[in-house]
Amino acid sequence: MVEPGLDLHSWSTRWAQLDEVAHESPVDAAGEMDRLVREMLDARGLDEQDDETLRTYIAAHDLLRRYERGDGDAGDLAEALNHFREIYELVVAELDAS
Repeated sequence: MVEPGLDLHSWSTRWAQLDEVAHESPVDAAGEMDRLVREMLDARGLDEQDDETLRTYIAAHDLLRRYERGDGDAGDLAEALNHFREIYELVVAELDAS
């Protein structure tokens, strides 16, 4: 269950650190961004997500795994990071609105 104040503060702090790292070394931040976004979605009830959010997460996760296996390129990594940012901002906006 999401505790909006506590979770949001923790997630925001972690995201700010990861986002800073991502500007210098995207590959170093990508795995942790994936884990954080997954944690946020799980806390929010991943099964209750609208299909678009879940599809976006799965696409980002798959792009990151492809890149990590050596089957993708920097464009795949950048797209994954953009998807993670999109989901992060969506969840934060929903918590702020509640």
